[in-house]
Amino acid sequence: MNKFEDLIDFIHKTTQTNFASIQLEKEGMRLYITRELTQPKQLTTKEEPKEEVQEKKYTLIERIIANRVGLFKLKEEITTGKRVTKGEILGYIKCINLTFDIKAPCNGEILEIKVPATETPVEYGQELIVINSLLEESKQETNV
Repeated sequence: MNKFEDLIDFIHKTTQTNFASIQLEKEGMRLYITRELTQPKQLTTKEEPKEEVQEKKYTLIERIIANRVGLFKLKEEITTGKRVTKGEILGYIKCINLTFDIKAPCNGEILEIKVPATETPVEYGQELIVINSLLEESKQETNV
């Protein structure tokens, strides 16, 4: 074995022992290894292990698409960055003298408006608005 392989072998062997620091000096080379020792948490017989679930936040991007062909008109107060609530009317599509509301599918923030706010011709399946929705899981403790 060469010196490098000897050093790697030494490091592997020392990780299996319980030491805080070690110093090795050989042929003009000095090696210091220091590590932090941690004590494993010990449970008493009365205590049951608990797994704590932290609050998690997930981002969901919702894309609102045209569900029919017609003229799309965005409500004037709807702009990029505006917070919207589920069911809020964002605009409408006018088709053969009928008006169909376009509603927010979730609570969130308008990320992008894909079509102009004026009455714009849209096709079926065309992307109209992108909403960033924030979903949260509540913090809870569960027994293992």
